Amino acid sequence: MEKTKKIRTVCNIALLVMGVLAAAACLIFAMGDSKNQGPLNFSMTMLYILIGVAIALILFFLILQVISDKKQLVRFGLLLGIALVVVLIAYFAASPELSEKAIKLEVSKTVFKWSGALINMAYILLAGVILSFFGTLLFAKLKK
Repeated sequence: MEKTKKIRTVCNIALLVMGVLAAAACLIFAMGDSKNQGPLNFSMTMLYILIGVAIALILFFLILQVISDKKQLVRFGLLLGIALVVVLIAYFAASPELSEKAIKLEVSKTVFKWSGALINMAYILLAGVILSFFGTLLFAKLKK
């Protein structure tokens, strides 16, 4: 168990460092010359790497839990189904129309649609966290 805790700590630190690098590149792009696309390309590459690594780590730790406890398999399937529903809702809610800025930056419709889907997914998950928080408070009050 302690080994897993060390692995999680190292993974969290690595993800944090990559996130800080991506955020710094975005700030450099925002404060600098808009014609220089280097920092933006770097931050987008870091974002893709972060998403890929985060998904890989989530799957890795879920597989570790499923192997250690067979009851976790049902929870894993349920969680995977919920995640798929959230992704589909976010994707279909995303606008397919390119904005003026996207046209100016020559962003493809597919990239724009998936970017919108990721933003929608963040909103949906944030709303879920807020509802869970208030639901937990309400449940604790009703339980007393």
